[in-house]
Formats: sequence, C-alpha cells, structure tokens
Amino acid sequence: VAFGTDWLRSSVLDLFEESVRHHEPLLPICGDQDPLLALGADGVPRLDELRLHQGTVWRWNRAIYDSGFGGHLRIEMRPLPAGPTVTDMLANAAFLLGLTLALAPDADRWTRELLFGRAHANFYEAARVGLEAELEWPTGSGGGPERVGAAELVRRLLPEARRGLVEAGADEQEAGRLLEVIEGRVASGQTGAVWQRRALAALEARGSGGLKPSPPETRAGREQALPQLLERYLELQAGGDPVHTWPVDS
Repeated sequence: VAFGTDWLRSSVLDLFEESVRHHEPLLPICGDQDPLLALGADGVPRLDELRLHQGTVWRWNRAIYDSGFGGHLRIEMRPLPAGPTVTDMLANAAFLLGLTLALAPDADRWTRELLFGRAHANFYEAARVGLEAELEWPTGSGGGPERVGAAELVRRLLPEARRGLVEAGADEQEAGRLLEVIEGRVASGQTGAVWQRRALAALEARGSGGLKPSPPETRAGREQALPQLLERYLELQAGGDPVHTWPVDS
C-alpha cells in the first residue's frame, strides 16, 4: 500500500507507469486481445495486463481503468473507514467528496502551496493521532502553510464541503444532516477509535471493582473486558446512531 510520490501533473497514465516502475508485475499473464484492433472496431480494449497489475497495487487513492459499462476511469478513495455505523460512513463520504469537489477547481494553487511530502506527513500523522493531530495546511495568502489542529481544520473546511456538495446537485438538507455528524464528532472528540479506548478502560475498571487496574492486573482485566467491548460495540452499531453519541458506560 503506497501513498504516492508526487502530485499528478499531467495524465493518469503517469500513475500507471509509476506503479509498474515501483512494483514489478508478479504474474506473467497476457491477454489474447489486441487493444488497437478493439479500438478500431469502436470498442473499448480490456487491457487485461493493466487491470491485472493494478489489482496488485493498492494506493490509498487509487486510479482504476475498467472496460466494463462502456469503459471508464474511476478513483477509489480507500482512506474512508468502514464504520462504525452506516451513518458515520455516509458522513465521512459526504465530507471527503464535498471537500474534493470544492477544492478541485483550484487544484493548481493547492499543489503549489502544499508540498506533497507535507501531505504525506499529514496523512500518517492524522492516522496515528486522530483529531488531536497537528497538520500543515496552506493559508491561502501565499505565505506558506500553517500548523493547525485537525479538529480546528475540519471546522474550517465544513462550509467548503457543504458548498461542494450543494453545487454538485446534492440535496441541501441531506448534505447538512450528514455534515452535522462530522461537526458533532469534532465537538465531542469521540471517533470510533476514541470510543473503543474509553469503553475498554471503563470495562477494565468495572472488572477491578471500579478501580483502575494496576499494571500486573491489566492483562487479566483486558482479557475479560475485550469480549464485553465487542458485544457493546455490536449493540450500539446495530442501533445506527453515529459514534460520537455513543455512551462509554453501559
């Protein structure tokens, strides 16, 4: 799994070429179709070799060529988390897609003001620390990036995400409802990972008579608490309420 090496400057072909350069094909399988003949017959070539290879290279944002449905290129945005609830997933997708649509027309400026290496560092810092991460973000004034907390940055960008969705034709009320989930998550500071850590600590403490387990007792307390955590997670997930509203104590 790779983040990439630079901003895309010209064509998606650059990504496919880079993938072959950095990840040598593993399977020597060639298709029997001549792609130029397929184009000459007003068809779309399958490009079997490309499709096989791109199925072994997993970028966080992955460009995919597919000959199905008349032929198309798509971007798989794989950083989107699967859960904890459908509501959370829809909210995540609304925020990411809305922000992408809003910022894309000015992409040249963004890529000038934010070095790719900084975007790379931001991504992994956010993955490690979550909403408490300190990220670099362009000021928009040409004065270089500033360091800003992830939670504060999300608050600043929520109106842009809303604008991107509405201008693309999304229902304004639905866009607002989904982005309110992101706003509530930032206000509470409770992501799925934060809830799990808080709930696990509460269950461990309850198993030790309400006192925080001392280090020698931590392993036994955790082994008892983990299945309880999973049961509680499944119960709340089935309820469908977004994770920032989940109680820590049962």
